[in-house]
Amino acid sequence: MEQIWDDHNGQPDEPHRHSYFTLVLVEKAKGEHRIDFQSIELSQYQVFLLKPDQVHQLITKERPIGHVLVFQQQFTLEQAITCKLANPRPTGDACIQLSTEKFLVLKGYVKRIAEELKKQDVFFEASVGAWLKLIFVELDRFIETTEPNPHETHSGHSVYQHFFDALEKHYTELHKVNEYAQLMHLSASYLQEAISAQTGKSVKTHIQEKLALEAKRKLLFSDISGKELAFDLGFDDPAHFSKFFKKQTGFSITAFKEANTGNRT
Repeated sequence: MEQIWDDHNGQPDEPHRHSYFTLVLVEKAKGEHRIDFQSIELSQYQVFLLKPDQVHQLITKERPIGHVLVFQQQFTLEQAITCKLANPRPTGDACIQLSTEKFLVLKGYVKRIAEELKKQDVFFEASVGAWLKLIFVELDRFIETTEPNPHETHSGHSVYQHFFDALEKHYTELHKVNEYAQLMHLSASYLQEAISAQTGKSVKTHIQEKLALEAKRKLLFSDISGKELAFDLGFDDPAHFSKFFKKQTGFSITAFKEANTGNRT
């Protein structure tokens, strides 16, 4: 993180997105990390995993201390690396706060990755993959112990993850709670209970937040019209979509585009 600060002379970058994963370990920083149009205060011992196409911007008040790892999804497939953080999750659920002890463990793994990348000895990619896998094992352990979910489907997968996987795949087609319940072979009331208990938000709220997020991403990084955007997101009536967007964001489509003109990278 220090090198990024120095390269930009301490100036914040514009909101942008990547086609690869970015793992950010914040050892110490002051400022904010804006991810998908939501702001998270920077402090100590934080971990962020940015997935491809997520919009983000780091705004720091002083030189931060931390580490940034970037890697392609193909690398995780080749090295058989999985991580719960990489799964679809609720909008705004982007930061893990670790203890000093846990963070220092991850910092040690990052140091070993840096050493392997510098030396590039035979089989260095396998070694990098092994250390990265250990980082994600530690993060998975943390998530497992801090995000218990008693609601499970018959297949053993949590209702929580099943729903957010389905939302990620079908948000342009399915806009109603009962549609997701039918897809998951659950009653709407049980789905509502499970998601509300885990997230504190209703299923309807998550659906609306996902649609609003994808709309803002498209508006920020393309010249798409409001009518085209409505149809892309599965709305039959552009006027209805315009009202939906205004209610969700507080901006009209035109006002949002004007407010964010030039913030494309």
